[in-house]
Amino acid sequence: MKPGTLPGEELDERTLVEMVASTSDVKRLELSLTGEGWLKELLRGTGNRPVLLLLDHDDVRALLIVRGDRVVFASANSNGSRLTTGSVLELLQRLRGRARVSLAVLRPRLVEWDPERLSTGVKGIDLQHRQLIASLNMLYQGVLLGDSVRRLRSTLGFLREYTVFHFSSEERFFARYGYPGADEHVRQHRWFVERVRDYEREGFEEDMALGVVVFLAKWVRGHIAGSDRDWGRWVAAR
Repeated sequence: MKPGTLPGEELDERTLVEMVASTSDVKRLELSLTGEGWLKELLRGTGNRPVLLLLDHDDVRALLIVRGDRVVFASANSNGSRLTTGSVLELLQRLRGRARVSLAVLRPRLVEWDPERLSTGVKGIDLQHRQLIASLNMLYQGVLLGDSVRRLRSTLGFLREYTVFHFSSEERFFARYGYPGADEHVRQHRWFVERVRDYEREGFEEDMALGVVVFLAKWVRGHIAGSDRDWGRWVAAR
């Protein structure tokens, strides 16, 4: 990550592919790129389903999310430079020769509620976690629909307010039961709240939205599955 950038501004493609894993088998192709209409032809027949497309061509690696005939997100690395949506589409139209392509239909939610991995055993906290996850899935849907900037603004505002409420609820449990890991857990809470505020202060472009939602979802899922379940088990043992 470049110095001074916020987490999520630079999209980690490995993380993205992991978190938006396809709901059906990935289709892998080797194409001969001829003419400017090859991309439209490739996507013909995908319908209105959101599709993840990964393309490798010499020194170009591109990632696109396409719904119908509309590219709603695109990112690429070309000769060490990162390109965003408009520049990516111009570059792809100019490509010629052989390319390796992977296509996958994306699932409708970025994070699924999995009680076995995410439940703390504290009913009220689990309900709050489900609300956090629902808000992130709404933002993800905004990316897939090409409505990411509007939803990012509203979701960041909600997350800032809701996480303060939610984290305070957890921290009251720590105080009530004398949880020994409270200081580190509270530090994690403060860090996340500051990151959300950073996003709001810095502003954002449409090309940032997917990276932001992937970062936020990965942190929330990892924090619940790790630190939150740890204190839930500790409380249950009391």
